[in-house]
Amino acid sequence: MIRSFKTCFVLLAALLCAFGAGTMPPVHAQSNAPGIPSSVTVTRGDGTLTATWPAVSGATSYHVTYSADSGHNWSLAALNHPATDITISPVTNSATYIVAVRARNAHGDSGWRNSPAAGPFPPPILTATRDSTDLSVDLSLANWSGDWWFRINDGTCTSTQSSQVTGIRGYPPGAHDVGAYSDSSCSQLLDQTSFWITTPNLFPDWDYNNDTVTLELKGHPDYLMTTWWFRIDDGTCTQVNGASIEGIAGYQYGEYTVRVYSMPNCGTEVASSELQVGPTLKGGVYLNYYTLDIFLKYPSVADWWFRIDNGTCTKASGSLVDGIQGYSAGVPLYIHIYADSACAQFRGDTTYTMPVPEFTATVQADNTVDLDLNVWPADPYGYFPEEWWFRIGNHSCTPAGGRYVRGIAGYQSGTYDVEAFATSNCSAHLASTQFTIP
Repeated sequence: MIRSFKTCFVLLAALLCAFGAGTMPPVHAQSNAPGIPSSVTVTRGDGTLTATWPAVSGATSYHVTYSADSGHNWSLAALNHPATDITISPVTNSATYIVAVRARNAHGDSGWRNSPAAGPFPPPILTATRDSTDLSVDLSLANWSGDWWFRINDGTCTSTQSSQVTGIRGYPPGAHDVGAYSDSSCSQLLDQTSFWITTPNLFPDWDYNNDTVTLELKGHPDYLMTTWWFRIDDGTCTQVNGASIEGIAGYQYGEYTVRVYSMPNCGTEVASSELQVGPTLKGGVYLNYYTLDIFLKYPSVADWWFRIDNGTCTKASGSLVDGIQGYSAGVPLYIHIYADSACAQFRGDTTYTMPVPEFTATVQADNTVDLDLNVWPADPYGYFPEEWWFRIGNHSCTPAGGRYVRGIAGYQSGTYDVEAFATSNCSAHLASTQFTIP
């Protein structure tokens, strides 16, 4: 027994010594020794190597070694290992390893079978995936087990126990940086990436016929919010399910700001737009004939009705009514539009004042009078009606063609009032002046 023990001790010491010298031990295969393992497969883990091999007929155990320098130096993983797989740890993630296995029994050892080189363990990879239906973000960290922490921009260092975190919300449109960390202070960076929040397209509209507001989000089908919130000016934060909301009533005519949010507390704005409630209504004058034009900037309206001051309810079609006669210069006109022929469904209003032209009367050396009607004196070319009428004192209403009237004669010495009009019955007053015959 003593001799047998000493013999085993000497053999074991020799084997360990050979490993420590950095070279593979010599192989003395016996005639009944097991065969060489047919293959060795290695799987990398985080700080680990897992080696497996097919069982060898007649083998009772296996020796396992591993090398991190292409087989120049070897480290012992196990002697007389009874199984056909083994996990070796700790190892360096960034290194490439080879694992060697040989079979053995009471008759001796087989030759060594080396595994293919197992490259570096893949580093942690952080991926940020945007869910455009609610502008949320999902984070996933590959090649990492256990807890980790993440930080978006310079925000809170947040813990997670799963490889994936879903439904992160509350970030406005634009680029955002995110990092994954192995510690609770977010100082040990594992990986970092970025994600982009897309700005949805908001289209607010006022319905002329129903006098209500519609809000619609548009964009690429893959980037369309299905749940969102809106606020008109400082109104209520309201949820919308779907791409649009219709029939929003109760707003007076004017301009509003509509804002869209991705969070129920209306704290994260993702889009905004201006809303015009009521049509854009303008008055103008066609200076050549000194007539009133009304512009309705709402092309989808086919028919509408208007009333000037308390005048007749008049039908209009299209976006322009022009050539309206009979209104005096310098007097504000109150223009109202309606959605019905009774002028009961009010849809908007504006005011307009016909411009007052510059009107002069010049007495010539022969005591004749020239009249000059310049509608827009600030323009160097001037504007003047092609048709207008004048009246001197209590004389008759007289037509004038073009800008000038020359050589009016027949007036005795004295001062006379003269007026210009836009209509043939001298009812739409434009301007007044005087002249004096010496």
